[in-house]
Amino acid sequence: MKSSRLFRWLGLPLMGMAMFTVLGGHWAVFQAVAWSQMLVSYSQDARSVSVGIEKTFSGKYPCAMCRKIAEAKYQQEQKQPVFKADRKAEVFVAQPGTAVSAPASEKFFYPATADSHFTSRSDPPPTPVPIVA
Repeated sequence: MKSSRLFRWLGLPLMGMAMFTVLGGHWAVFQAVAWSQMLVSYSQDARSVSVGIEKTFSGKYPCAMCRKIAEAKYQQEQKQPVFKADRKAEVFVAQPGTAVSAPASEKFFYPATADSHFTSRSDPPPTPVPIVA
């Protein structure tokens, strides 16, 4: 019981964070931080929020943090190995001359349950039949 509580309390959030990171969610967080800093900076420089928004999201004026994020994402994409399906498929190819035997089969029956006697309904359906509104 205690291990299941510990797993729920600690394991599930850690697993969620790991999945978030593997899927690249950390780049979205970094980019959101960079955009918020750019929005504040550009709005103060221009003394207009609309100009700050335009400069931030136009892509023409990236900040140093945005450039570093783009560079790091590019480097990470280059490092990822390419999955080779042909090497993995070789494992499952049977060697010539080997035979696979069928598993031993036995008759299987579900065990009888204590309440296997079902009661049937004897009352008729309501008249008139109810209409769902």
